[in-house]
Amino acid sequence: MNDLELGHGLVKLPDALSKKYPNASKEWGWHWVFPAKDHYIDKINGNINKHHIHESNFQKAIKNASRKTNIPKKTSAHTL
Repeated sequence: MNDLELGHGLVKLPDALSKKYPNASKEWGWHWVFPAKDHYIDKINGNINKHHIHESNFQKAIKNASRKTNIPKKTSAHTL
């Protein structure tokens, strides 16, 4: 089961957008491409949300993948 099927993993949207499009936080187009592993509870409405992974974690993953595949050139997120 994925997060949305469990009622978790909603995306926090600005108030005006969440009022105008009440189901947008459940739509894939608004979700993070690289979501964080953990959830957090919104203190205002009690929803269980997810944020994106921290950029340093993404950079480390690219660097490790580059090393494992023996890519001789310097790689970064910008390479993608």
